[in-house]
Amino acid sequence: MIYIKNLLNQIRWIFLFLILSIICHAFDIVSLVTKGRIMTGKGDGLAQMIPFQSYLYHKFTNFSFFYNIDFGFGGDVFQSLAYYYTTSPFFYINFIIAFFLDTFTSADLSSSSTWTVLQIIFSIIKLWLIFIVMYRLLIYFKLNVLASLTGTFLYGFSSIYYLYTFTWNFFSDVMFYLPLTILGMERLYRERKAGILVLGITLTLCSNFYFSYYQFIFIFIYFLFRVIVKADTDQLERVDKIKYTVILSLISAGIAAPLLYFGISGFLQNDRSLPKMDIPLFIDYSFHYNVFYNGYYVIVSVLVLFCICSLSLYRLYYFKLCLMFIVIFFIGSWFPYFDSFYNGFSYPQRRWVYQLVFICSIISAIFIHHLKYIKRKELIVGSITVITVLFFSMVAQGIVLIWILFIPVIIIVMFYFHRTHVDNYYYLLVTLILMCHFYMNMEYIKHHINEINPEEEINLDYVRSSEYDSATQRQFIEELKQINGVHNRIDWQVSETVNSPMLQNFAGIKLYSSIFDESIYKFYEKELMIPMQYDSNSYFSGLGNRANLYSLFNVDAAVRLGHSTTVPYGFKYYKDYFEPDMSKVYTAYTNKYQLPRVRVTNNIYESSSLKSPIDKEHAMLSGVVLDGDYTYNQLRRTDDVKYKIDISRRNAQFDGHTINVTEHNGGLTFKSNIKKQDAKTLYFDMTIKLLEPDKYHFISMDDYFIYKQTKHHEYRRPNDRMLIAADNKKRIKLKLPEGKYEFELHHVYPENYEVLRAAHSYEANHEMYTSKGSIFIKLKPHDKGYAVIPMQYKDGMTAYIDGQKTSIERGNYLMTAVKVKSGTRNVVITYRPPYIEFMCLISIVSLIGMFILIRKIKLDAHTKV
Repeated sequence: MIYIKNLLNQIRWIFLFLILSIICHAFDIVSLVTKGRIMTGKGDGLAQMIPFQSYLYHKFTNFSFFYNIDFGFGGDVFQSLAYYYTTSPFFYINFIIAFFLDTFTSADLSSSSTWTVLQIIFSIIKLWLIFIVMYRLLIYFKLNVLASLTGTFLYGFSSIYYLYTFTWNFFSDVMFYLPLTILGMERLYRERKAGILVLGITLTLCSNFYFSYYQFIFIFIYFLFRVIVKADTDQLERVDKIKYTVILSLISAGIAAPLLYFGISGFLQNDRSLPKMDIPLFIDYSFHYNVFYNGYYVIVSVLVLFCICSLSLYRLYYFKLCLMFIVIFFIGSWFPYFDSFYNGFSYPQRRWVYQLVFICSIISAIFIHHLKYIKRKELIVGSITVITVLFFSMVAQGIVLIWILFIPVIIIVMFYFHRTHVDNYYYLLVTLILMCHFYMNMEYIKHHINEINPEEEINLDYVRSSEYDSATQRQFIEELKQINGVHNRIDWQVSETVNSPMLQNFAGIKLYSSIFDESIYKFYEKELMIPMQYDSNSYFSGLGNRANLYSLFNVDAAVRLGHSTTVPYGFKYYKDYFEPDMSKVYTAYTNKYQLPRVRVTNNIYESSSLKSPIDKEHAMLSGVVLDGDYTYNQLRRTDDVKYKIDISRRNAQFDGHTINVTEHNGGLTFKSNIKKQDAKTLYFDMTIKLLEPDKYHFISMDDYFIYKQTKHHEYRRPNDRMLIAADNKKRIKLKLPEGKYEFELHHVYPENYEVLRAAHSYEANHEMYTSKGSIFIKLKPHDKGYAVIPMQYKDGMTAYIDGQKTSIERGNYLMTAVKVKSGTRNVVITYRPPYIEFMCLISIVSLIGMFILIRKIKLDAHTKV
């Protein structure tokens, strides 16, 4: 009977927290219904989170879990997106919800607007689970129900939760794992129960290797305190704490091995070259850093100031533990190196603020629980401190927030309860604290979230508009796919959304993700020197308007806003498309020099013998570039015609090495003395580097713009040498904004496209299609050689030629090459992540070890008794 009563009580609390989570999202629900406002930011929210979720859902429901040919140039989506979703338990909860709606309702999961609406549902579920686990932790600390409820609310519905969920919704996952892991650690030390600790560490490691790093920092400090300073309730001695915690952590890592492997291997294969960081000793303080009043990064309850002034509570074990963390965070918050340390010694980011909120919520709950035992003079000092901090913050910022009106009322009720110990005052006090915190978050949304994300840019109308994902765009994308083929790529330059291919279901040539294979950057920057329109980490886009590369990668269509002069050579006008309100006109161009999706060649070129990017393009068009022990063909080198180019300055001073631009769009003019029949396009190999002033700027040549970040921008790619293609005309202008630039023209190469036309004339109608992550190729009659497919090569690929297993090689620097015999008909390419079987074996062994160790810990307890 007691068991049933306790169970019903737990169910009641679980249901209560679901209602509370819905109430916390009331603003978002009402705003969605009345204004169409979505709970996703215009930045990474719409640019990454929505496209990734939609893309992964449709891939996974089609049983395509790993390699996908339309992921940029092809790649392992599970590995590349492990940082975001693919290993996240919360993603699979969301996946189940989406699948249920897709199966049993009329919800259109192919629509981006549906996914933006679902973010509120996903957040309600996540916050609900955070409430449950945080409440269980506070109750485990022997705090009363109201104190535990207050601490739970302060933590779960905090400004950092909203910032994380609104901007990068997977970031707020860690707010569930932290209290779960701490609860597990406490249960191990107090009751010798290890299951929840293993669960917490395993889920953290599975979810995100990056989260695991700064979660480890916090838990390690917590662990040191719990080992050095023993609590009266502990059953484990210091040696046992160290022994079992270390062993259980290793077992947890073993259980998580298959998913942790994807995260770590993706990170290790990533190229995130950073400019030299100039990190100051102290932060450049601004109001954004104020943690008590209108701060951007985090706002914590002013109850923390009462806690600091409550000296009589310093004797409490967990109060001291929390104070230690608060001191660490408050001191560390002044030093950017502290932020850099928490961000993996990378660019300073405040990744620790959710931990500060966690600690502040616990200490606030302890304060409320012990309020009647605090000395009156401590409350007076605390009240003066709170009023002083808030008054000066309010005056300095020149803004009065509504929630501050609750503070004097809270102080008055606090003193009434402290004097009378009447329960009604206690209930009123908790209610006022919760209301104050609720309004504080509403003000945070108003003054920070909405200011950065104007309402007209975070609503359903925007999502359905031509700025993001309109019906017209989807319609003509499908038309282009019908004309050119599903796997042939489209150069899409009509919106700011880099991940449009994922969102709108087509193969593109751009990707925005924090993690992708470093071989892509090597291909762009070192081998082919392709200038991207934005020099930014986490991003690649376009192929520098170089016709040879467009044909090699089966980019058979280009879409621009209106008629454009920046389409590659050989692209011809196809059709105009119009938005119904005529707000935008899209012009589609098709590639005259399309190449087969699969080419078979026996011309092999050695990469080390190819010196210039233009020669590398010609080698890829004429055959395949390989490294190894082969009989190589010889390629005729392209002449350097730099001597046929005359350089003159234009609104600038130029001494041969430095350009000093005195007017906007000044720079250099290159006069070509090369006949049009000898070169349709000129490739300028040059170095351009802004020396001063340090600013965001552009480089424009023949109307092709390249945008450069400031020198010390955290995402700038340190790459100043590039190969820019320009139409061969009498005068070619290099345009720059005002400033002083380092400049060197290394080479100029002519391109008459004879090699491209020869490759285009090769008739081949080999067939290719994909199914469940495998690539199936049917070859027509051909000679022996290499079947070259313009998709990224990955370790783990295997080919089956007419049923016989064979190896695959990296060809053309980035592509996939399979050696075939004359008469080979069928080629099947499969992909299995390397070492995955070994990682699964480690996981199984670790699971067995976990059950054995948990049993041993319990037996040790009985033995000692």
